[in-house]
Amino acid sequence: MVRARGRALTVPLLVLCLIAGSCAGLRGHQKTPAKPNPATAIALSILDGAVYLVEPSSGQRIEVVRNLVDFQSGFAAWSPDHTELAYGNHGIFLFDFRTNQRRELIAGDRLSMPTWSPSGQVLAYGDAASLWITPLDVLGPYRIPLPKTLAPIGMHWSAKGIAFEGIRRDCRSSPMCPSTDDTDVWSVDANGTHLRQITRIRRAISPRWSPDGSQILFIRSFGADRRELWVVRATGGNPQRIGTASDVVAADWSPDGSRLAMVRTGAQPGSLQVWIADANGGNAHPVGLPLSGTAASIDW
Repeated sequence: MVRARGRALTVPLLVLCLIAGSCAGLRGHQKTPAKPNPATAIALSILDGAVYLVEPSSGQRIEVVRNLVDFQSGFAAWSPDHTELAYGNHGIFLFDFRTNQRRELIAGDRLSMPTWSPSGQVLAYGDAASLWITPLDVLGPYRIPLPKTLAPIGMHWSAKGIAFEGIRRDCRSSPMCPSTDDTDVWSVDANGTHLRQITRIRRAISPRWSPDGSQILFIRSFGADRRELWVVRATGGNPQRIGTASDVVAADWSPDGSRLAMVRTGAQPGSLQVWIADANGGNAHPVGLPLSGTAASIDW
């Protein structure tokens, strides 16, 4: 009788053991999600918050920079070899994952939105009015000449040039040239030549070159509550929408161009969620847990 009672208790105890995850023999079979590897991780900047590394497969994340001072800070960008991050935080800073050391490259309260040259030896960045470049080994910023009617932000550098979101400035109504709501994707060579307007839709923001330089991904804004993902040929032409999301905050290509990473608004107000999709927008799915925030940038 005692033996039968013992057998009867075996199944419930095993179930409790599995639920609690406290069985030593079973614990060895559970897989711990991989931590982000800088070589393959997504850099996610929550503006006015922190910079994270996100593992694309599991969504696991770690915080690498905290205490971003305002919404102009963050915009972390990978070096071409994925060993360093450049980011803005009242100046341009570099974080080296080989040494876990941080250093300030350029000081300045309005400096932000860095992007690396294809060689990894030069950075471009902005101050909300002008576009600047500087080598990493010397302090010699050079301002790229642009028309005063154009304010560059959201820069992204490739072998085809520096793409940026060009905000039109109204210099006819005031010598201060106030900014307007009209934005399009532009590109320019690092020496200031070959300035070209890529889109003509007056609501194109956050451009990102495809890895092969043939296309530019961007967000098309239809107001505060509708932002879609679009793509245009590097030579211009008719843009095409990608996927069906209408709440895209930021987006970038995977290094091989086969996938996309997106930041979208979360289910709860004041939250953001990372999504991964195919390059055509298909098979979109969230990864990891939502974060608090309303604005972000992403670099893969």
